[in-house]
Order: sequence, then C-alpha cells, then structure tokens
Amino acid sequence: MEKKEFKSQNEIRITLRTNGEYKRVYLKDINCITSDSYLSIVNLVNPEIPITVTKLLKEFEEDLSDYGFIRISRDKIVNKIHMVSIKDCKNREIVVKGCKNMVISRRYYPEIIKLFDK
Repeated sequence: MEKKEFKSQNEIRITLRTNGEYKRVYLKDINCITSDSYLSIVNLVNPEIPITVTKLLKEFEEDLSDYGFIRISRDKIVNKIHMVSIKDCKNREIVVKGCKNMVISRRYYPEIIKLFDK
C-alpha cells in the first residue's frame, strides 16, 4: 500500500453550526468526532464543552480525510495528530489525546496499524 500524505492542518478552520450559532474551530484543535444517529459530537483538545452539530459523520469523513482525520469505527473519526498509541492489540483499543480510549473496529484496524508503522 502506498504511503498517504495528509495536508497540513495549520491555520485551517471549519465552521460548525450549533444551536443557532456558528463556531469557527481549528482542525488541529479537534481530537475526535463521534456520532449518535444524525448528530455528530466534535470533541476539542482544550477542555471546552463538545460541540454537537447536525451533520453526518460521513460528511465529516469526506471533508476532513485529506487532513488526517481517520475513521476508526462506524461512529468515530479521530485526528491522526492526536493518536497516541494502540493500547491493547487484542481488544483493538486506541488512545487519543483528550478522549477516552476507543475501540477500533475490525474493518478499520489494518489501516490504523499501517499508520502507526510509518
């Protein structure tokens, strides 16, 4: 498999609409995005309250995959720059800075392992 190069996240921002207001967030400040049906929860590195938006996780994946955001399961995307380690290979648990440990699905596990090998 060819090594994938990601675009720099420096100074790139996205606008998130939540509860009738718009928030501009730097990509480098997002550590993970989780999904609950049609709602997506954007978790930030700093201890702010997560931002809930009505945007499908698939849309986030399409918009942010070139910047190092990687899908690890049906309901989670993580920012590669905040991935710390894979804690338990048997249970496929990943440590992401600022988030609780998450389980990588069997489907995405081989791709995530290749990212750690590089």
